[in-house]
Amino acid sequence: MNKKILIAGGLVLILALLGVWGYILIYGTPERVEEVFSNFNFSSEQPAPAPQPSTTENDADFTTEPPGVGTAVTPPGDLPALRQLTTEPVAGFQLVAENATNTAAYALYAKAGTGHIYRHDLTSNQRERLSNFTIPQAHDAYFTRDGQYGVVISGFTTEQRLHIFDLEQANGTNTDPKIIPIDARNFGIGEDNTLFYTVVENNQTRAFAYDFTTNTDRELFRTPLTQITVAWGPSADNTHYFYPRAATGLESPVFIAQQGTIRRGTINVSELSLFTDGTRIGYSFATAANERLSFAHHTNASELLPFSTPVLADKCYFVRENSLLCAASFEAISMSDWYKGSNISGDDLFWNINYQRGTSRSLANLSGNTGRDIAVERLLGNQVTALFRNRLDGNLWVYAHNLIE
Repeated sequence: MNKKILIAGGLVLILALLGVWGYILIYGTPERVEEVFSNFNFSSEQPAPAPQPSTTENDADFTTEPPGVGTAVTPPGDLPALRQLTTEPVAGFQLVAENATNTAAYALYAKAGTGHIYRHDLTSNQRERLSNFTIPQAHDAYFTRDGQYGVVISGFTTEQRLHIFDLEQANGTNTDPKIIPIDARNFGIGEDNTLFYTVVENNQTRAFAYDFTTNTDRELFRTPLTQITVAWGPSADNTHYFYPRAATGLESPVFIAQQGTIRRGTINVSELSLFTDGTRIGYSFATAANERLSFAHHTNASELLPFSTPVLADKCYFVRENSLLCAASFEAISMSDWYKGSNISGDDLFWNINYQRGTSRSLANLSGNTGRDIAVERLLGNQVTALFRNRLDGNLWVYAHNLIE
């Protein structure tokens, strides 16, 4: 008896399924046959192309709040002072403004890995793609301070290539760059639309300035030292400083290059880190007790002005007369650890340092304000705005410090 009931129930279920299928077949069929085949690309009518993203977009995929807090873009005019501009690593960037106190600035940057170049307006919070020319292995980039030229660097040693763009001619698509194969290092940008770099050949280092406007380069100096760090002056004709690369426990003399001549400076310290804006010099070094001491002075004066915050050249720039904007944690990091990428903490703070008075004022606790681990690198900017990259993930950030006041 149970067997008959099971068989009858199964037949009822099968008939019900057949009825549903028949209803869908009759009433659910598209009115046009083309609709059936369009999903398989057999139709004579081509489907409409997928909409292409505009090269000018409000950064919905970027967040002005720390990731994890929210994804809504803060309305223009009500932007926080410290905010993240990209959610992908950048190879390099530049702040472009009419003058040192201009707040209507924009950021130029190139994405790491692809080399695509973008312009991000810091007032409207909109970005515009300037070039989608793909550069595999793009790992570094520099832009002139007027925003006209850019160079994206890919590969290493003999495979290294410089991709030079005229951004005034860029239209958001495949703007073909000029490509220069070269094994170079110590890149920097001058105020006179020049790219600084060094090459090592025949057991010596030669320093050059490449002029973007004329596509020519000229030699600035040469030295028998092959492992050096260069602190470039603001233009090719200014004074440049170089010294052997930092090594723990080894002292580094500083050499001064100007108009093709080289002389030795008076600094001879361990784990040196030095930066300059042409008229002022800032530097720090490690003592025998493994403490970092920091000093600043004007190039036309002999007085050394000490300050307490331990700084590195990659995390500092001169803002106003007698004033610095620097990123540093309470614990000093060694130069060798910084360049090796080891023992790097994400607890940087921004400091306004007045080296004339010997005072340091904390401006912002980056981790406390964002909930993110942030290690500032490649800090640059003007008297009101700073850009930097988070070394821990490569993302680009902006900080509106307004130290003009």
